[in-house]
Amino acid sequence: MGQVGKYGLLWLNYMKENHKERYRLLWRIGRLYKVACQVHEEAWEMLDEIMEKRLAKHLPEDPSSTMKMWRLREEAKQIGEEMVLRDVVYRSR
Repeated sequence: MGQVGKYGLLWLNYMKENHKERYRLLWRIGRLYKVACQVHEEAWEMLDEIMEKRLAKHLPEDPSSTMKMWRLREEAKQIGEEMVLRDVVYRSR
């Protein structure tokens, strides 16, 4: 089994607080952590894809500038994380 990771833990917490019955059912049938691992994997794949697309679309004026590149990457990461949380993590399965 893979790692539950950051997004898997966020999903577990979301399910425990908002979908208690589904959380308990998944726990009883032994699928809770398997689904959490899937959520984590799906979230990271989506985040990587979003960041790659964003960075390809918004090229810096000066690619040799470390600060500009860092700012672009941070912006892409924040946008990606918002989308991942909305579309992958905060969703009942």
